Order: sequence, then C-alpha cells, then structure tokens
Amino acid sequence: MDDTPFINDGADTSLRKTVSLLNKMVGFSVPPYDEILLSNYDVNGNVGTVSYRLNGNVVATITLTYTAGKLTSVLKN
Repeated sequence: MDDTPFINDGADTSLRKTVSLLNKMVGFSVPPYDEILLSNYDVNGNVGTVSYRLNGNVVATITLTYTAGKLTSVLKN
C-alpha cells in the first residue's frame, strides 16, 4: 500500500498513512501518551493538528500541512 496521504483519502485513512510515515522517519518519536486529539481539519477533512496528551497534559503536537492534495510538511513541537 502506498503511504502517501491524499486529500480524498478521508481523515481516518490519511491519518493512518501519516502515522505510518512518521514511524518510518529517523529521529521521530512521541513521549508516552494516553490520549490523541485531532483538530484543525481543513475543508477537505484532513487533520491539521494531532495533540498527544498524558494525564491531560500535552506531551507533543504534530502540525500537518497539505498542498495540492498531498502531505507536504510535518512539524513536531
């Protein structure tokens, strides 16, 4: 399966593909968490922000940017 997220994938498939890509990236890691919040959806239903929380506190935030239907940027804060 191609891991490239596209706008017409729908939010769930796009997020699954994005997580798969992030897991393959060298140096990308998220501290322990017990909750994931998805927010800032664009007009096409793509997730813009993924917040990882532990006991209600944000431990990492991922910002996703799409251009022409493809994921073009991932920023971890």
